[in-house]
Amino acid sequence: MKMVNDALRMRWILFGLCLSFMVTLCPAEMTSEDGWKHVPKILERIQPPVFADRDFPVTNFGARTDGRTDNTEAFAKAIQACHAAGGGRVVVPEGTFLTGPIHLKSNVNLHLAKGAVIRFITDPNRYLPVVFTRFEGTECWNFSPLVYAFEQENIAITGQGTLDGNADYSNWWYWKDPQRPDVAALVKQAEDNVPVDQRRYGLGHKLRPNMIQPYRCKNILIEGVTIKNSPMWHIHPVLSQNITVRSVTVIGHGPNNDGCNPESCRDVLIEHCYFDTGDDCIAVKSGRNADGRRVNVPSENIIVRHCTMKDGHGGVVIGSEISGGARYIFAENCLMNSPNLDRGLRIKTNSVRGGVVENIFMRNVTMQQVREAALLINFYYQEGDAGQFDPVVRNIFMDNVHCYKSRYPWLLRGYERSPIRNVVLTNCIFENIEREGIVEAVENFIVSERKPLSWSERMIRSVMQRNPESWQIDFSTRPRWKYAIAVVLKPIWQAGIQTQNKEYLEYVRAYYDKLITEDGRILTYDLNTYNLDNINPGKTLIDVYLYDPQPKYRTAIETLRTQMKTHPRISTGGFWHKKIYPHQMWLDGIYMVTPFLAQYAAVFDEPELFDEAVRQILLMEKYARDEKTGLLYHGYDESRQQKWADPQTGLSPHFWGRSIGWYAMALVDTLDFLPEEHPQRDAVIAVLNRLVKAISDHQDEKTGVWYQIVNMPDAEGNYLESSCSSMFVYTMFKAVRLGYIPRSYFDAAEKGYEGIFEQFVEVTEDGQVHLHKGCEVAGLGGNPYRDGSYEYYINEKVRTNDPKAVGPFIMACQEYEALTLK
Repeated sequence: MKMVNDALRMRWILFGLCLSFMVTLCPAEMTSEDGWKHVPKILERIQPPVFADRDFPVTNFGARTDGRTDNTEAFAKAIQACHAAGGGRVVVPEGTFLTGPIHLKSNVNLHLAKGAVIRFITDPNRYLPVVFTRFEGTECWNFSPLVYAFEQENIAITGQGTLDGNADYSNWWYWKDPQRPDVAALVKQAEDNVPVDQRRYGLGHKLRPNMIQPYRCKNILIEGVTIKNSPMWHIHPVLSQNITVRSVTVIGHGPNNDGCNPESCRDVLIEHCYFDTGDDCIAVKSGRNADGRRVNVPSENIIVRHCTMKDGHGGVVIGSEISGGARYIFAENCLMNSPNLDRGLRIKTNSVRGGVVENIFMRNVTMQQVREAALLINFYYQEGDAGQFDPVVRNIFMDNVHCYKSRYPWLLRGYERSPIRNVVLTNCIFENIEREGIVEAVENFIVSERKPLSWSERMIRSVMQRNPESWQIDFSTRPRWKYAIAVVLKPIWQAGIQTQNKEYLEYVRAYYDKLITEDGRILTYDLNTYNLDNINPGKTLIDVYLYDPQPKYRTAIETLRTQMKTHPRISTGGFWHKKIYPHQMWLDGIYMVTPFLAQYAAVFDEPELFDEAVRQILLMEKYARDEKTGLLYHGYDESRQQKWADPQTGLSPHFWGRSIGWYAMALVDTLDFLPEEHPQRDAVIAVLNRLVKAISDHQDEKTGVWYQIVNMPDAEGNYLESSCSSMFVYTMFKAVRLGYIPRSYFDAAEKGYEGIFEQFVEVTEDGQVHLHKGCEVAGLGGNPYRDGSYEYYINEKVRTNDPKAVGPFIMACQEYEALTLK
């Protein structure tokens, strides 16, 4: 079995931790629950700006895409015209536009169309005259940021285009070392209280500008764009409020190429962003040393969620320019994963920086690997203990954080005279740790116990890590209404309900919100195709509707119900599998539709649909069951016209494992809703018993799992297959648990369950669970034509983590856990 041995994984799960320097939690201390209660109010205040419906294409003001023209003046004219008209969009169409600094004005949305690239000139002279700015937390006059706004309101950068700072080691990045004397001079000026107006840099100096800097601005939106290769920090709002950074990709591996650094800002939302950077992915700041204390404005009410952090010095960082303080910083539902990401949550300061950092909250974060520590709080950063301004760090909370690999689980170093206070880690798991955690000068450090994740949840979290957006399941490159995605969403929703894990619930709901418009229209769905596969997502949609009864969900459910009112049928009433497959019933379609009909009948009081669901089940067995083996053939063609159909029986020639698995799961799932008093409930249970016996009879004795073609284990090319094996195990476990079949089948199901782990499951070094050897797809007819032959079935592609295998695997694990882990 490819499970990782718990004893060898160095899993750190501690509770009641109490060291000699720790004190008992004071009732007055902040708690995690207290902190997260602030989030709804913060989000209410964060409202993206709205712009007038007017467009000002930069090409109307002389901008050209020849790669040589300096378009700085054209951008300035377009922005001024938009601003003077009362606002709107300055539109950058497809093409590459070379420019110097862009200065935004109130009520202007700089909108980059798909394929648009703003490429910035790298000549420092083009970023003069100097502007009022901050360099590493110290106010001064310096080169203009590449995109700059000063004391403006309602500004935005949106679209699907790219802002390319064009920096590399032949220009801006080279200044990293030559800038050191200027940095020291600027810091000394601040320490000596030299007026900001006299701190003049720019030409003749080497202080690099940042990429995007709104300074003393309100109501800011940065959405959808890609930002790369800044001279220094990429996104750097200063002394600003009401900021939304959404669905932005930041890529830059130069020196100090931080991703997004809100400094002395309030009410900030950073969500659905991707950071791959040469320094901190996100770094919250509030001024450096004397200058930070002079301005004395903290960063507060900052929410980071649903972001991915790749390379960088830290995922979510506070400091080191933190002299003005930081409080109420929240990070949740993020993925951090790179061997080049050094830390997860990092607080860096010292007695020169000082500052009060308090009320920091992180939850539901996966760190697949970080180089140094999942949590690092360090009072010895850079200058170390060389000043007179002891930092204060208190109330740091990490909940449900899973770090799969790091050198340390935590590394906390405070001062004895000013200890770090109240660090609470709840339900966290740290695996593959090279060394024990370090705790120096910390009061009230608590790590509470977390039970190891079940296999069902481990696979769920692996799915979510591989597919940050739920529509990406099934290797999708764009959102689509797909049955295979719903096969996985179903057990994730069930886990969310059972564990009250809102992360799971929101992950599922995000799929439906992406595909269903506010008026209830289902995107990418076409009723007129009469495709039974399209009904499958409706099952979990009903669950989502019962949890959150939004009208759009009900409208979408009714659309699916409407399809089934007019769906074409064979002469005896069985549903065609698809309109393009006339007169054909497939085992697959029974799973797609009958549980939906039974669930709809139970929830929306249409009892006639119970009869319809049963009719489909019984007809399928009537036509497809082989009396000799008890197995069911994949498809039935009433017309006998298909090449794959036997001219006498109309049946396809082979027992394809997954098709039988679909039918088996349909039986136990339909019974969830079929009333106890229904006159044909016993008939359905009898079908289930006949099928389970046949499945058990064809279980591979050696491995416990099943072959792609179930009854031909010795045929050349046949292989053990994970989707049908998972489906059969799920069906048997559930049927045993609910008393539909004899308890004696538990042994066969358990043997199959163990065989799945032996044959198909792999846990990689980063902790992800993978399921191998799943048949990608198989069908009958179509174009190119699928003849249902043995050679056809065994030569379809096989892949890892196919959702049609992963979903049933999760369900099989859930059923096993329900039976054995009570």
